[in-house]
Amino acid sequence: MSNQIVKALEHGAQKLGKTLAEDAGKALKSFYRKAGDNLAKVARNTREVEARHVKDLEKILKGEGGGGLPHPRAGGGRGGSRNLPGRGRPGQSSEGNTRCLTAGDPVDVVSGQMILSETDLELPGVLPLVLRRSYASGYQGGQYLGAGWCSSVDQRVQVDADGIHFAGDDAQVLHYPRPDDTARPVLPADGARWPLSWDRDTDTIRIEDTDTGWTRHFAAAGTSAVRPLSALTDRNGNRVDHLHDEAGLPTEIRHSGGYRVAVDTLHTAAGPRIEALRLLDGSNRGLGTTVVGYGYDARGRLAEIRNSSGVPLVYAYDAQDRITSWTDRNGFWYAYEYGPDGRVRRGHGSEGALEAAFAYDDGNRVTSVTDGLGRRTEYHYDRSNHVLRTVDPGGHAVHTEYDRFGRVLSTTDQLGRSTRYDLDANGRPIRITYPDGVATEAAYDAHGLPVRVTTVDGAVWHYAYDDRGNCVAITDPCGATTRYAYDGTGRPTGIVDAAGQAVTIANDGAGLTTALTDPLGHTTRLTRDAFGRVVTETDQSGRTTQFGWTVEGWPSWRQLPDGSREERSYDPEGNLLEQVDPHGGRTGYDRGAFGVPTARRDAAGNRTEFRYDSELRLTAVTGPDGRSWRYSYDAAGNLASETDFNGRTVHYEHDAAGQLTRRTNGAGQRVDFTWDAAGRVVRQTTDAGTRVDFRYDAAGNLTGARNDSVRLEFTHDALGRVLTESANGLTLSNRYDPLGRRVERRTPSGSVTAWQHDANHRTAVLEASGLRLAFGYDPAGRELHRWIGDRTALVSDWDARGRLTAQQLVAVDGGRPAPASRLLNGRSWTYRADGVPTSQSDSTDGTRHFDLDPLGQVTASRTSGWTEAYAYDPVGNPLHAELPAGAPADAAGARTVDGMLLRRAGRLRYEYDAQGRLTHRHLRTLSGQEKTWRFGYDAYDRMTSAVTPSGEHWRYLYDPLGRRTVKQLAAPDGAVLAETRFCWDDEQLAEQGHHVTGRSAATVTTWEYEPHTWRPVAQVQRTRTAAGVVDERCHAVVTDLAGAPTELVAPNGDVEWRRTATLWGLPVTTSSTGSTGCPLRFPGQYQDDETGLHYNRHRYYDPETARFTTPDPLGLSPAPHHYAYVTNPLDEIDPLGLAKKKRSGGGGNSGNNQPSTPAPGSRAIPARVPPPRGGLPGFPGANRVSPKTPVQGGGGLRPRWEDGRHIYEWDSQHGEIEKYNKQGKHLGAYDPVSGQQLKGPDPGRKCVK
Repeated sequence: MSNQIVKALEHGAQKLGKTLAEDAGKALKSFYRKAGDNLAKVARNTREVEARHVKDLEKILKGEGGGGLPHPRAGGGRGGSRNLPGRGRPGQSSEGNTRCLTAGDPVDVVSGQMILSETDLELPGVLPLVLRRSYASGYQGGQYLGAGWCSSVDQRVQVDADGIHFAGDDAQVLHYPRPDDTARPVLPADGARWPLSWDRDTDTIRIEDTDTGWTRHFAAAGTSAVRPLSALTDRNGNRVDHLHDEAGLPTEIRHSGGYRVAVDTLHTAAGPRIEALRLLDGSNRGLGTTVVGYGYDARGRLAEIRNSSGVPLVYAYDAQDRITSWTDRNGFWYAYEYGPDGRVRRGHGSEGALEAAFAYDDGNRVTSVTDGLGRRTEYHYDRSNHVLRTVDPGGHAVHTEYDRFGRVLSTTDQLGRSTRYDLDANGRPIRITYPDGVATEAAYDAHGLPVRVTTVDGAVWHYAYDDRGNCVAITDPCGATTRYAYDGTGRPTGIVDAAGQAVTIANDGAGLTTALTDPLGHTTRLTRDAFGRVVTETDQSGRTTQFGWTVEGWPSWRQLPDGSREERSYDPEGNLLEQVDPHGGRTGYDRGAFGVPTARRDAAGNRTEFRYDSELRLTAVTGPDGRSWRYSYDAAGNLASETDFNGRTVHYEHDAAGQLTRRTNGAGQRVDFTWDAAGRVVRQTTDAGTRVDFRYDAAGNLTGARNDSVRLEFTHDALGRVLTESANGLTLSNRYDPLGRRVERRTPSGSVTAWQHDANHRTAVLEASGLRLAFGYDPAGRELHRWIGDRTALVSDWDARGRLTAQQLVAVDGGRPAPASRLLNGRSWTYRADGVPTSQSDSTDGTRHFDLDPLGQVTASRTSGWTEAYAYDPVGNPLHAELPAGAPADAAGARTVDGMLLRRAGRLRYEYDAQGRLTHRHLRTLSGQEKTWRFGYDAYDRMTSAVTPSGEHWRYLYDPLGRRTVKQLAAPDGAVLAETRFCWDDEQLAEQGHHVTGRSAATVTTWEYEPHTWRPVAQVQRTRTAAGVVDERCHAVVTDLAGAPTELVAPNGDVEWRRTATLWGLPVTTSSTGSTGCPLRFPGQYQDDETGLHYNRHRYYDPETARFTTPDPLGLSPAPHHYAYVTNPLDEIDPLGLAKKKRSGGGGNSGNNQPSTPAPGSRAIPARVPPPRGGLPGFPGANRVSPKTPVQGGGGLRPRWEDGRHIYEWDSQHGEIEKYNKQGKHLGAYDPVSGQQLKGPDPGRKCVK
């Protein structure tokens, strides 16, 4: 089983294992009193702790601090009220930093406090051990980290006559009345609705976090009125104990799963302080690993924080103990200036980053923030210090309504679209009503866990739990139930899917997976380090991959099963500085303020530079050739224009809510966008008068779309899976099993494909018309053989890294492939250490050797009778091409480029329009004549016409989703002479029908692919007349490494079509039986004979020049060259004509590839996968908040949710949730419904905090 699947099941099970909290035992016993010199230290520290807590906390924790408070109690202040003893105020002081709306870096816009929250250590488990710290310049409860700071270790309660006061780890203080009934919990006056109870039998005060299901325990601490946190528990009995010495100082944090963290303290003039946190992992002669160290100034204020780099992050303070600046470990800084009232008046940083000026109007409760570009944003807040209205620099406002505890009741965007939240008595949403009137409803059990969620379209999800709150079953709206099992401590032990197929899980003491056995009995084993991180993974075939990590949790190296190794290094702040691939290729990064990349150096030493404005938005990218790509933004921060390396400018306009309303390309063509109340595009119109309309159901599924030539209709099941897709009445239909696997597809021609699956969800049998393919796999899921009928097999071999090393097509007499089988054709491959192929041996064509440059680009391909060579410039333009005999030689020889535009290639000359689209291709023949192809485009950059040198006129029509559905050969009078119609299965070409006017015969060709790949496996061709089917031909498709077809094999084993091509796809030889052929080329491509171009979904690819004919719609984000195909077509593919990706089965580098270019702001690409409406079923505690992070490649800002501990952002390209911690550290990609982890962390992926 792959690492991805292992992690998915592992983290999914952990997520489902979360429970509500319950008492896990008695209060901590007194600890053994040390003797000798330690007695003096104990006595001194005890006096300091008692004096500080009893004297100061009596005032501060009740909100009655004296003159030391830097903020006033009226207007923008957040202090307590003398009129309400023991009671604080709503806002930051009781709700903490997490709920604050901030500006600058970061300043709470209501109170004017500089605030900060960081996590110093997070050890995973069913109950994770998390040590965090927070700062607020007005916080008066600082203890072991000094003034203004609180931490997980600082958590405590104070009991006095006015009540019980809880100092948390988010710079918040909750004020409770004293419970008069031990059986009935009490709630705080303001802030989180965490019930407090007092167990008089054990004299333990407990506070339950109902969102996480965890309970904080505060055991009696002698006669002191202050009780430090003694334990954290969950309902499964997992426990984190906080141990203290006789003086009450923290000494160790101990997890029931085995984690132990030592807390070192030191004495300062201002009292005891935490000096370091050490993980007691047995290293360093028993001292363990120091995770973080803290240093203090002469006044006991936290002045330095050291990580494993040894370089400190430095804080400076003023006389009122407020942070006035920080300087990070790279030397970048940010400074704060305070006004007489103690509030931040100005923030400014290195290189002008995030400069902000703050003005406070206490009478009207308005804070105005002016950024470094002079743009002003206003924040209006209520008497409870919650921001009610935010007015952007363009004057557009977002309104939010809260209850008195800061829970959102409604939001209204800049266009007046409102979403309302109905809450139950505990503040949980029971109904969310969206701007278009539809609603999601939820019901909860006694523990506050959702038992039924009814989505906007009426689909119902059911959840069942055991008595500890572990989810034991989920039933989806189609009735399929998945069941989960746990041991006595909530560790997942098994998952049984709706088909009864079981996965068993073994765990360590913390509940982290150590072994996972799939339904076929194959086991993947994991070992972990003391931090809980995977250090070895041994797959079902016994191959072991090893991992290394930094102390901070960033991946530092990976050793693959064959011994090859890849490495990453980081700067002291944890920003990626260099990655070294197994071949030794080095990619380096320079970093600027706030860790933004300012330059990238590739393995060949080419340097690309990035520039930003004061808001850290990308404004320019300068390539190795000195040309720049520039971005500009409007007053609201939306992308207003981008100008590419050749001076082509595209303009964007947005409405008040930031939705794209117009895109004008470099040729002046416009597309206007209209949105509905739910934020979906419902109409697109162009300046040429064309129009596209879209319809959706209540769940946001596309149900219909129409343009001038095609009408699309969709139906879906309750889970949103497409059941039927009709184009002008021609229908493709699907059928699924209870697990959601497709088991049947029927195309418009009536061709039926059926799938059978094994217990591991892999395709076992595919049947298409008269063709039957049966698949066999090794324990790790690699395909070993593919039966074509019962007499032919495709047999595959793989190396230790999962790379395909050999493939043989054999004729078999008997039941299985054997050495005596007759070889029909065979290929084998060798690879460079980084996974790029270096040779291909073919039983027919001999061995081709590939010469590679440091970037993995092929510079030469040689074999007997075959020579192919290329030279490239620093930005990837081929400057010279030598082609093999038999290939079209028109583009051979030298090439001339102008920036990124190819002007000449051999005997070919090219012309472009103002949008950078190829409009003319001129060929100078050997006889001195010139042949010209002419191309036309619409406002979407789609090729709509082509005129060949012979005078043929071709028209290309597209459906509302931009997929080509028709190509026509037209007579001079417009009459159709020949037509090919295309049927699509989502983004894959499923079928084509070809007909010549005046002929009765029509040919229909159907394709099927390996599930979840772009590799075709079957082709069925039928020629029909009015009398019925005349001819039917079924073939299995054999592909090359990338997935381009090389052979068509009949069920009897005959190879009836074979093709060889150059590196970039030009045909060299083609042999066939009769009219058998295949127009599919590189994955996602279809060859047009009339132009020689390959239709590649969003663009057209030219195999003569290895380029697209139009610029990338996603701009510069996918790759540094917006016309180039891929770096190496042996190793990469681009099936959509948008962005390259690693081919499947490559065994190359990890999937955490760094983006080529930082993403600019909003660009005009509507999301392909709409986000969930409202909450996330897989993360029930997450609430929808305002988006902040730009979509990579454009498309606005990522929809965002937060739960106080994590940030969740929507990946519209993959339909996944990207999860981050509060510091912006990427934790992986997750399924939004189940909560299962789908991909591991990517240190290069960031979110705006």
